[in-house]
Amino acid sequence: MARLATGSGNVPPPATLSRITHSDMLSISRCPSVSSIPPRLTPARLAWLALVALVGPTLLAAETTAPDNTAPGASAPSAIPAPAARTSFGQDHKHVRPPEPPAETEAEADPAAGEDDGPPRFPPRDATGQQSYPYLQLNGLIEAGWVYTNPYAGSSKDEGIISTLDLVMTFQPHPWVKVQASGLYQDNGRAPLELDVAQLRVGPPEGTWFVDGGQFYLPFGRYDSSMVSDPLTLELGETREIGGGLGFALDPFFGAAYAFEGEQHEGGGQSSNAWGLEVGFAGQVGAHSLTLALGYLSDLGDSDRLREVVEDGDRVGGLAASLLFEAGSWTLIGEYVTATERFNLGAGEALAEQQPSAWMLEAGYGFDLFRKPAQIALGYQGSAEALALELPAARWLATFNLAIYDYTTVQLEYVHDQDYGASEGGTGDSGNGFTAQVAIAF
Repeated sequence: MARLATGSGNVPPPATLSRITHSDMLSISRCPSVSSIPPRLTPARLAWLALVALVGPTLLAAETTAPDNTAPGASAPSAIPAPAARTSFGQDHKHVRPPEPPAETEAEADPAAGEDDGPPRFPPRDATGQQSYPYLQLNGLIEAGWVYTNPYAGSSKDEGIISTLDLVMTFQPHPWVKVQASGLYQDNGRAPLELDVAQLRVGPPEGTWFVDGGQFYLPFGRYDSSMVSDPLTLELGETREIGGGLGFALDPFFGAAYAFEGEQHEGGGQSSNAWGLEVGFAGQVGAHSLTLALGYLSDLGDSDRLREVVEDGDRVGGLAASLLFEAGSWTLIGEYVTATERFNLGAGEALAEQQPSAWMLEAGYGFDLFRKPAQIALGYQGSAEALALELPAARWLATFNLAIYDYTTVQLEYVHDQDYGASEGGTGDSGNGFTAQVAIAF
C-alpha cells in the first residue's frame, strides 16, 4: 500500500494510495503438474537472514543519526512516510482510505473570533469543538494511467487503464457505533463491480477495544508497501470473509481474534468454522517507529487466491510475520507469509504436496523534489512452491512517488519478474512491466 501523507496545521494531507494489480497481466497459463521441491536453503530463508542482518545495524545507526527537533531551527525531514501501523482490521489492504486530519493544537481548536479555522473536519464538530453525531462521510479513490507488460510468453501489451474506482460510505450514528460500506470497480471492468466491505464496528471512541461484524478483510498479514504493485505476500494471504472479530489496542500492543465460515476443508467441500489471531507491537525505538505483527489463519486455503485453486482436503494453517521500521526519511519493510505444512492430494493436482510461501523486502527514501514530497522505493519479493497460484519465483521493483497536489499523487514503477525453472514446472523465462499512474483520493 503506497501511503503518502504530508501537510501541516489544518490542511489535510495528500490522500492515501493503493496499487495497480499486475498479477493478471504478468501471469501465463502453466501446466498443472507440479513436482515436489526437496528441502534446501530457499530464497525465503536467505531473504530473512538478510533482513535480520540489516535491521540490527539500521536500528543502531538510527539512534545516532536521529534529528534533534528540539534544537533551535531544527525541523523534521520533508518526506513521504511509510504506512501507519493498523491496530484494527476490516480495510481493503489494496485500497486504503485517506488518513485522519492532523492533530489539532490548542490554537487550532479555539481560533480567535473572526479567524478562519481551516477546512471542514471529519467527524464534524459543533460550536463547542466536540464531535457531532450522527454524520455521514464519503471517501473515494480513483487510479488511472498507462500500463506496459512484456510477459513470460506471448507478445507485449500496453493500455490505458482505470485500475481502481473505490467509493466508501461511512455512517456514525453514535460515538461507539460506526458502519462502513464500499463499492469497488477494477481494471477497466475486467473485475466485476462488487461490494467490497460491509462492516459494523462497536467500541469506545478511544479505540482501546472493538467488535466487528460483516464482510471485512481479516488481520492476517499487514501488506504494507510503497510500491504500485500488490506485494506477493498479499497475493498469497489476503482474505476477505463474512464473520466477526474482537480486537484491542493498548499502547504499544494490539491484537485481534476472529471467526468466519470457511470454505476449504475435508468433508466434501462443505463449509465449516475457521478462525485466526493476530498480535503485534506498534511503538518507538528511540525517536523512530517500529511495528511488528504475527498472525495465524486456521486454513490458508480460504485466502482469496488459494480458494480458487484448492479443491478439497485437510485444512492447512497459515502464518504471517511482518516488520515496518521508520528512521527519519528511511523506511524498511519486511514480510513473510507461508502455509504451515504441505497440502495433501485432496487439494488437487496443481497444489498437492506443495507448501506455498511468499516474502518481500523493501527500502524507501523520502525527500523533497521541487518543494513537493517525493519518495524512491526499491523492493525484492519472491515465492516458493507457488506455481499453481501463478506467482513469480522472484520479483524486483523500483517505484517513484510524487505528491504533486493535495490528494493527488503521480507514481512510476518498473517491475521485473522471474518465472520458476523448467524443472519446477515453469518456463524459466522473465517478464517486465512498467506503470505510470495518477491517484486521486478524497
